[in-house]
Amino acid sequence: MRISTFLAAAVVLMTTDAVGPVVDLSYSKYEGTALPNGVSQWLGIRYAAPPLGPLRFAAPTTPVYNSSVQKANKHGTLCLANQQGPGLQYGKQPMDEDCLFVDVYAPTNATTTSNLPIMVFIQGGGWTSDSNGNFNGSLLVQNSGMAMMVVTLNYRVGLLGALASKEVLAGGSLNNGLKDVIYALQWVQDRADLFGGNIHQVVLSGDSVGAIIIGYLMAAHNGTGLPGYFHAAAAESPSVSGDAQVVDLQPRYNALVNATGCSNSTDTLSCLRGLDVATLQTKSPTYTWSPCIEYDLLHAPLYEMYEARLFRQVPVIYGSCTDEGTKNVDKTVTSQTLDALLKKDLGNMNDTQLNEIKTIYPDSLNNVTFSGAVLNATYPGAGNEWQRLAAIYGETFLRCVAAFQSDMHFAAGNTQNWHYHYDVLDPRDAATGNRVYHTVELNAIWGPNNTDGSPPPSYYISNDQGGNAGAVPILQSYWISFVLTLDPNKLRNQTYPEWEPWTINGSKRILFHSNGTQMERVPASERDRCQVMMTYAKARSAYTQPSLPLQPFANGSFTDPYPVRGFPINGEN
Repeated sequence: MRISTFLAAAVVLMTTDAVGPVVDLSYSKYEGTALPNGVSQWLGIRYAAPPLGPLRFAAPTTPVYNSSVQKANKHGTLCLANQQGPGLQYGKQPMDEDCLFVDVYAPTNATTTSNLPIMVFIQGGGWTSDSNGNFNGSLLVQNSGMAMMVVTLNYRVGLLGALASKEVLAGGSLNNGLKDVIYALQWVQDRADLFGGNIHQVVLSGDSVGAIIIGYLMAAHNGTGLPGYFHAAAAESPSVSGDAQVVDLQPRYNALVNATGCSNSTDTLSCLRGLDVATLQTKSPTYTWSPCIEYDLLHAPLYEMYEARLFRQVPVIYGSCTDEGTKNVDKTVTSQTLDALLKKDLGNMNDTQLNEIKTIYPDSLNNVTFSGAVLNATYPGAGNEWQRLAAIYGETFLRCVAAFQSDMHFAAGNTQNWHYHYDVLDPRDAATGNRVYHTVELNAIWGPNNTDGSPPPSYYISNDQGGNAGAVPILQSYWISFVLTLDPNKLRNQTYPEWEPWTINGSKRILFHSNGTQMERVPASERDRCQVMMTYAKARSAYTQPSLPLQPFANGSFTDPYPVRGFPINGEN
């Protein structure tokens, strides 16, 4: 597939200031590798100094000068997963505390004046790991007609990326994982042109927590949203985090200090910095760490920022998969344990709230999905309620959140606002019950050979042979068009349907399905469920309980744009 012959030819004709394999970044020189497909890659480039010793729990800073030429032929180590020391993540990818690296993919024939649009990928991992590490961007570059470049990055996670307390506020830095991403985006602004990139057309792509980070970046600095750092964004399978105040997290810091033997130190933060990283990580209590409200980058829970229209409006894509909850749900749940688990994970709800949830998500979901698909998967040790629980969690914390964010962009007047529903089902994943699981669409966006997981086998088999390989050129056509033009339609393959913008009343999204691609309207029943379940998602975002009253919509500054119940309204098609 070739998106734009004209753009590719234009790049070839540029002969001045050719980008060689060795690129001088001022603090070091990196020697990349030209691949047989016409794409060059530079792997393991430092974008910040190693966050070690006194730089542990500190904001990212300038890389140390190195006069020698660095071989950029090996991925840098991923950042340490929460509660894990140095070693292999998932048994295959090295991880360490020294982890602030980017990879760059660009056409081999690029020049420093090529002005290639740049896609920057922010991986997910639930704030506990860099779980989409080392994706290969060469196929995207190749299939763009050599008209774009791709940058991927690592950022700190767990307590190393999000430790918060009065001690960290006084002697370190808060929200360092988020600051790592921003520092990498500053690196793109400072140096991407040396690889042929156009720093005035940077498109973010992020999955799961990477998509949440995109939301934080749009709402950063009380809605200013980092102007100049990015110009469009695709948020794939976004979720929601608990946006706590620093004081809310102080008990976690105190527990960490006690668990690591630093409680008797006169300077507990220095003590934590002095620990061997494996000791620090493995002795830390079991907490999930995520960014906190510090009235600089983050001023309020993200949902409040979006309702108040305190976010930067750029062309956006949001979307989710059909079965977002299946992979990460507790599959041992039974009829006897379901109520307690819902109260634990959704908040200390009352019995009326619990019964409402169980009514709109009936036990029949353990056998048949809302769309009518029959569930006959076998999963070792599974309880009899896990597929119902997966449906609840998948909508509450993912699908409904994605629709809410699209809604808020529309309410704020953003007409460059597109939404998708990914429903390409692999037979292997149907058999396990995972079905069209969280972030599986990445295998189509990047191509199954270019991700780091176990891609669905059907993505290697053509559609006419019963496979799903056709999903790859379809999604790449829209995503590449979005990177090149800030619109998924302009350079798409014209045999694919036009992707209509999202509106609250119309609720139209593009459906990527095993049997084809088409526009669809979100069912009114799904929209109604989301109106109920967003209460729980907002409560998580506000770091509170759903039994407590939430702020009025937009703190009363804007009228709630939603109807009381029932979509669509006003007869819109």
